[in-house]
Amino acid sequence: MAHNPTIQERMMAAELRRLRETTGHTGQRVADLIGFSLSKISRLESAKRGLKIEDVAALLTLYGIANPDREALLDLCRPSPAQGWCPAARELPGVHAHLESDATTVTVVDILTIPGPLQTEDYTRHLCDALRLTPEEATRRVACRRGRSTVLLGDQSPHATLLVGQDALHRVVGSREVMAAQYEYLLDLARRESVAFRVAPATAAVGVSGFVLCEYENQSPVVVLETPVAVVFADQAPETGYYRGVIEVLLDAALNPSDSTGYVAELLRRQRKGDL
Repeated sequence: MAHNPTIQERMMAAELRRLRETTGHTGQRVADLIGFSLSKISRLESAKRGLKIEDVAALLTLYGIANPDREALLDLCRPSPAQGWCPAARELPGVHAHLESDATTVTVVDILTIPGPLQTEDYTRHLCDALRLTPEEATRRVACRRGRSTVLLGDQSPHATLLVGQDALHRVVGSREVMAAQYEYLLDLARRESVAFRVAPATAAVGVSGFVLCEYENQSPVVVLETPVAVVFADQAPETGYYRGVIEVLLDAALNPSDSTGYVAELLRRQRKGDL
């Protein structure tokens, strides 16, 4: 029977592959050094077998991964307290990008702030200041969001629907210059062929914070939920179905793509004139 990987296993498999490649090892070289077969390395890196904590620990040692990243990665091998949910990955800001990079379509949503992957660095840093994060935490968050932006919005990215709330667009974060740069960045994203940019009106409030729905060709969809301090994942039908419903409500109420870009362009014009 084919192994049905959990979210943690999908994330861990992609991270093991990335670590091997960035440390310059071939699969055969790792197999020889650890005493595994090459087929076992392949199955671990493709989530075609369950993860044993001792196997992952041996690989992390070979790749030179120390705490706190080591312990956070080993946590992905431990059973989740709730089926279909992955524990918050606060210490691994970039690991969840693996889930997003393998998606065929993604829908990025936030009603209260600009969605994380769509934020400029200055916008993110001002949000971090408001949350009273340490400089180290802020740097990790900026790096995480820059990496997610590259994954979701790069040249080889999946098709992306970007849903931003009017309240998020009007919420001032930082200075006038910060907001103007953020509007310019959103307009740049909206011009891309692989992106559908939509503005959801304030009347379409749905009571959820930022999230990304990732959909795949041959795997179950995953919801990536962002909180002020961590990222959580879910892949069970009740949860993914609920967030699909939220997206449908917002899309029904949202401005069309042309009006959405026009709305942000007008905000940029008013910001530059000092009318906001």
